Amino acid sequence: PVVITQWWTVRPWANVGMACGDLVVFDPDGDEGREEFAAMAKLLGGVPRTLVHSTGRPGNRHFVYRAPPGVHVKSHNGARKVKGGPALDIKAHGGYVVLPPSVSRNTGTAYAVELDHPVAELTADMVAWITTRKGGRRAAEPRPRPPPLRAAAPRGRRARLGRLRPERPRGRPPRPAG
Repeated sequence: PVVITQWWTVRPWANVGMACGDLVVFDPDGDEGREEFAAMAKLLGGVPRTLVHSTGRPGNRHFVYRAPPGVHVKSHNGARKVKGGPALDIKAHGGYVVLPPSVSRNTGTAYAVELDHPVAELTADMVAWITTRKGGRRAAEPRPRPPPLRAAAPRGRRARLGRLRPERPRGRPPRPAG
């Protein structure tokens, strides 16, 4: 709490972000993303009610789910630059989302909790859809969970931001920076 208080004392306009990890966030961008999310829900006969945030862009939302035990979902963005590619981002391991009460720099609109509901677990059908979606890659697969996070050694600017990184097994050299 002391460090966070110091951060907001220096930068009171800072926003809040969260590394997703085992949380899987559907982030439909624009009309195409909302249409893709609605089409998925219709195809699967509906999706479980879950926590929903409105984002800084009018009409955009984050639908927050939890990965089932033993399923590792990779974060990936829709391939909007490819004609016919998905406009639905899936934020999970390797991705992050901005959280309420952050304010969009582009619109000045605050993120807000729209549906304060317990976070639901992805259904097996939702996991299957993620792995086979058009324009997607194998994004969900059963495998062991990654190692827990530990605080990184303080270095430069990132030290002031409180960076976290995964623990590495002993005896294994760290990846080169770059």
